[in-house]
Amino acid sequence: MPSSIERIDVLVIGAHPDDAEIGAGGFLLAAKNRGYRTGIVCISDGSAGASGDVSQRKREAENAAFVLKIDALHFLGMEDLHIPFDKTAELIEKLLVEMRPGLILTHSPDDWHPDHRLVWQIVDAAWALANRRSRHGEDRIERPRMLQFSTDVLRAHKPALLVDISAFAEEKQKALSCHASQSEIVKNVLAFNALWGASIGALYAEPFFTSEPLVLTSSLGLLEKL
Repeated sequence: MPSSIERIDVLVIGAHPDDAEIGAGGFLLAAKNRGYRTGIVCISDGSAGASGDVSQRKREAENAAFVLKIDALHFLGMEDLHIPFDKTAELIEKLLVEMRPGLILTHSPDDWHPDHRLVWQIVDAAWALANRRSRHGEDRIERPRMLQFSTDVLRAHKPALLVDISAFAEEKQKALSCHASQSEIVKNVLAFNALWGASIGALYAEPFFTSEPLVLTSSLGLLEKL
């Protein structure tokens, strides 16, 4: 799949090679179905995982991205559990300026994994860097909407938004199954989605969180389904 820098509508930034699929695979499929351009940035190499070496985990992520029909996939190659803050923030900043996403999905600052919490801080800092650059005479970039996803069942409570992914659950499962080295981690993801789906009368749903109010330009936005 293409990895060149082009405008992306929905960008998922994950700490590890399987995080985007776990937290937002259904959302990405739904967005693609609506004609939006989608992208994934994988920050770490996944080398600290319980199984699977770096090359295998990258290959699995590439296969999963193919299933999700991702337009742009970028690996930053940082060492798992040793992600450098400043260097990574600078790389993310450059991608934000070049891709100009309208929506960013990334980890919740409340997740159990330290890499997940760190990535939230990095993405927030990267946006601040990109915004400062645009204020100093370079091409201005609009602030993207930002939502958080969670891979932590126990801490994922009171989401700001639940997205019905029932129509895309089968494809999401195919993407998850690409991560064979992480089978013990991904095997129960759809059960988690089914739990949230039941709360809104759907088969499957993905929860999303926000640190800021969700802004609608029209009250009719409340009536529109993704």
